[in-house]
Amino acid sequence: MELNHNHNMKLKLKPAVLHFIFSLAVFLIPLGLIATYWFPQPYFWNSGGWQGLRLIAIIQLILGPVLVLLVSSKVKSRKAMIFDVSLITIVQITALILGTLTIYSQRPVAVVYYSGFFEAKIEEDYAEQEFSTDELSAFSSISPPLIYVTSPDTEEEMAASLTWGLVKRTPESSLFFLYSPLQEHISEVFKENQGNIQQIRNNTSMNNALAAIIQQHNIEPVDITAVEFWGRYGKSWLIISRQGKFLGSISKS
Repeated sequence: MELNHNHNMKLKLKPAVLHFIFSLAVFLIPLGLIATYWFPQPYFWNSGGWQGLRLIAIIQLILGPVLVLLVSSKVKSRKAMIFDVSLITIVQITALILGTLTIYSQRPVAVVYYSGFFEAKIEEDYAEQEFSTDELSAFSSISPPLIYVTSPDTEEEMAASLTWGLVKRTPESSLFFLYSPLQEHISEVFKENQGNIQQIRNNTSMNNALAAIIQQHNIEPVDITAVEFWGRYGKSWLIISRQGKFLGSISKS
């Protein structure tokens, strides 16, 4: 009886294991896109990359194989088994596509410096402005681009900023006409964040991460600054050079 039970379990486990391997192979595609291109560090952890990806992972790597295990039976015909597994696979792939598209829509298309810290912007933040988000790449050579938000200094800019804020509920940090390359304002950025490097040095783990960045880029500590990045799910330090280049990030503990 026990041998027969073990044999039955093997028959049920085999399609579930094979389905898991297939699901994992498919899952690696959005994983690579999300972690490498859409949400590079530190945005993967702080801006929704991981939070969205884990929902897809539950469906792909846990729910799908478990359902296959549950529907597997030695008394089912091959045709019935293929139908059940195909139906589960269709549901999984549909959920994968919809989930991936949702995550894509939440990817940071710009990281802007405003009021002393960086924040991520998604396409939705620019929905009513007449420009393509592809134009944001002109401000920086990295993706997502680091951008400085200037204060409105002409009557036209002040009026436009006020109108967008009152009528469209669009904050100044999302107004394209106030954007400027970060390197053109790097002296202001360094001045506003002059005490942050010392904060990092006071924490052993963060100081070790900072030392690794300094060594990697062979740069003097006096030529870098640290700016807070405020994500939806956490904060990090972005390490910036005097040329306005992004050198790395440190998780803020």
